[in-house]
Amino acid sequence: SLGHHLLPPNQRIAIIGPGGNKDILTALLFRPKKIDAIEINPILVNDLLGDRLRSFTGILLQHPKVNVWVNDGRAALQQMKGPFDLITANSVVTWAAHGSSAMNLAEHSLYTKEACTLYFERLSSHGILSVSLWDVREHALPLRWIATCHEAAQSKGIRSFQDHVAVVANPWGKKHFFANVLISRKPWSREQLKHLFRFANQYFYVPLY
Repeated sequence: SLGHHLLPPNQRIAIIGPGGNKDILTALLFRPKKIDAIEINPILVNDLLGDRLRSFTGILLQHPKVNVWVNDGRAALQQMKGPFDLITANSVVTWAAHGSSAMNLAEHSLYTKEACTLYFERLSSHGILSVSLWDVREHALPLRWIATCHEAAQSKGIRSFQDHVAVVANPWGKKHFFANVLISRKPWSREQLKHLFRFANQYFYVPLY
């Protein structure tokens, strides 16, 4: 939820992969203007959250500020005009499909240069892209994602990219993290950085960058 903390209320939010709706509930706590939730799995939207588990989930999908798209994240964003003040993808890709080694060499369409270029195009001038990744091998995934977004940022005329990036992680074990990579459309303000460090210190998170 760190991206929400760095923006004032009344923002337009896009959530890629809301899953069980935790990210929608989190976004509503920050008094947004509108939430567009993009979920690729119709079973979650239609059968579980929309019907059988409505009493448990609080009928979030029917909230007047929430609009749900049953679609692929990039395909839906391509259709939306935006702009969004926050685009968030919280652990959207898991390792579940890797058990058979069938997808070990596969790329994921949400984490390409073209995808990041689209995210920048859909962000407002002060917007933030928030992507959370499992980080278990010397920050390999966050670093790879930052390098990919750096290429996309250059194509959009964003210079001094290092001033647009922040990485805050929740540690588990000695070398493992759940890392939140935050990329701002404009350089971070001093106030935002103060808030980021204050938040990390309060909840015992590790500011990696």
